[in-house]
Amino acid sequence: MTEPLKPLRYATVGGPPHDWQGLLILDAVTGEAVHEVVEVNCDEGWLIRLAKDADGKYLIDGDRVATERISGQFLIVRR
Repeated sequence: MTEPLKPLRYATVGGPPHDWQGLLILDAVTGEAVHEVVEVNCDEGWLIRLAKDADGKYLIDGDRVATERISGQFLIVRR
């Protein structure tokens, strides 16, 4: 007998899991999708996403896009 799939509680771009593109990260309080996420830990209550300015343009930090860490309650769901 196979075990049912456990809910994902951690994900990062590049794996785990390897099928990152099929995931959607939600704010568990508002139900709104959180975009530009590169890593999320639901058990610890944080995510890291690409940072943007007020005009929606990516913030650059040296030769890479800056990131920001956000605390909260998040869910990882499959699309």
